[in-house]
Amino acid sequence: MVNSRIMADEEELAPVECAETEPGSALEEPAVAWSDIEAEEGSDGWHSDEPDEAAEIEGEIVGAICPVRMGRSDCDPQCGRGLHVAAQGVDDEPVCLMHSKDPNKQSGPLFDLFLSEFVKSLEEAGEGVAHFERVVFPNLDLTRWSFQATCSFRYALFTRDARFSQATFNRNADFLGAIFSQDAKFYKAEFKQQANFSKVTILRNANFSHATFAGDSTFRQATFRGHAGLSHAEFKKTANFIRTTFMQGADFPDAVLAGNAYFNWARFEGYAFFLRAAFETNADFHRAAFAKHGNFSRTTFMKRANFFESKFMQNANFSRSTFAEGARFAESNFTLDANFIKATFTQNASFADATFARDGKFQRAAFVQNADFSKITFTGVANFGETRFNGSAYWTDGNFLGTA
Repeated sequence: MVNSRIMADEEELAPVECAETEPGSALEEPAVAWSDIEAEEGSDGWHSDEPDEAAEIEGEIVGAICPVRMGRSDCDPQCGRGLHVAAQGVDDEPVCLMHSKDPNKQSGPLFDLFLSEFVKSLEEAGEGVAHFERVVFPNLDLTRWSFQATCSFRYALFTRDARFSQATFNRNADFLGAIFSQDAKFYKAEFKQQANFSKVTILRNANFSHATFAGDSTFRQATFRGHAGLSHAEFKKTANFIRTTFMQGADFPDAVLAGNAYFNWARFEGYAFFLRAAFETNADFHRAAFAKHGNFSRTTFMKRANFFESKFMQNANFSRSTFAEGARFAESNFTLDANFIKATFTQNASFADATFARDGKFQRAAFVQNADFSKITFTGVANFGETRFNGSAYWTDGNFLGTA
């Protein structure tokens, strides 16, 4: 069976110590050695020993620097940009334009200054790390942009639609803890290396349809408050959705998950739509909860499919799905109808201790090897009409309270 605890037991990050971390480390670890930043800072960097007259004109406080920490620890360096003069009460403390919540930077001269600093940071980073940690983004359209640098958007705030459709991230893209106040648009975006969306909060709709994730990707503990669109998305390596919450519909039709896919403890508060999705390696839904309709019709599971202790509060549809290796639904709970009509189980399938509170539909399903229904409970109709059992079928201590 799938070892659902390989990644699921990785809880909160260890406390950050005052030490260097290497660029390109694990997805949820700091993505850059901060000493590299300090080495790059000089006369052309963020700090300056001479007062800048232009800064006064642009609304900066000369001689003071932005105190925002570029990480979670007091050990992390400060931003270092000059302070921006915002209206009283806009910011909790004086910060630079990039970190200011000043609404005036949504357009006009302040927007132009923001965009100029954003581009400058990318250019200075080259193929290194561009730091946008905790930056407050205005209405910025990054559609079709190509990012050569590793981009760190950790804990950033996107105050308007985040428009990254058809953008290309040539190196790691790190959005850990970012907040998207409106829509997050990543339609046809291409992530050529790692993509980290752990603990992000998307308050409106998220569109990752047709996006390509070439490296490991993680949405661990992310919260999608609006619709989550991932139709035709392609995950070429590990896809991590452990403890992710989908408050409305989650769309994965025709998605391709080539690496291990982890949905352990995921919560689907709206419908979950995996029609025709292809799981080419292990698929782990251990203890996932589906509050609305869960549709896995015509889905292909090429390796192990683990739904151990999962809960389906409304209809569950696995009709015509293919389970090429082991399928584990042991101790799962189906509150309404469970549809496995014409499903194919090529290797062992376990429904031991599962509970079907309504109808269990297995008509014309095919069990090529062993099928374990021991201690199963059917409260409604258990329909196995024309079901084919090529191997052994175990029904020990099964409870058929309705019609079989």
